[in-house]
Amino acid sequence: MWKKTLALRVRYQNTTLIQHGRFYTQDDYPDIELFATTALLARKFSPDYLLIHPMGMDYMGEKYGADSSEYRNHAIRQDMCLSIHIVEWMERGYNILITGDHGMNADRLHGGTTPEVREVPLYLIRPNRAGKGDTQEVISQLQIAPTICKLLDVTIPETMKQAAIV
Repeated sequence: MWKKTLALRVRYQNTTLIQHGRFYTQDDYPDIELFATTALLARKFSPDYLLIHPMGMDYMGEKYGADSSEYRNHAIRQDMCLSIHIVEWMERGYNILITGDHGMNADRLHGGTTPEVREVPLYLIRPNRAGKGDTQEVISQLQIAPTICKLLDVTIPETMKQAAIV
């Protein structure tokens, strides 16, 4: 009994800082399950802010490398899973920002200074607004935090030197 209770406390958190969360510990936890759980939390609690950090791309890249069919196919599966939920989240009025915290190279590494590990795509989908499509614009990762602050109508701290992208 104690082990089950402890596992639930680790997996489901309810504090004043994070009111509703789903936490996992294994990098190979299925992204499709994480996206489905996020959709459930959005429906049940309508939070102002949802953060999803799937580890599936990392896991596949570290296991097979960025040039592998496994890595590419996982990206396609993630895209298909997200496409189902994005429509609902837009209908709920959420701004959706999709990016990676790093890229991956063919040698299964993601640390370093080369473009394949430092440059990642960024998608910003806003409800009731026409998109620009692929702008090929390069922005700094340091612009993401002030962008989130601005979308949440939170004061951007002076320590954030880069401008928001919205």
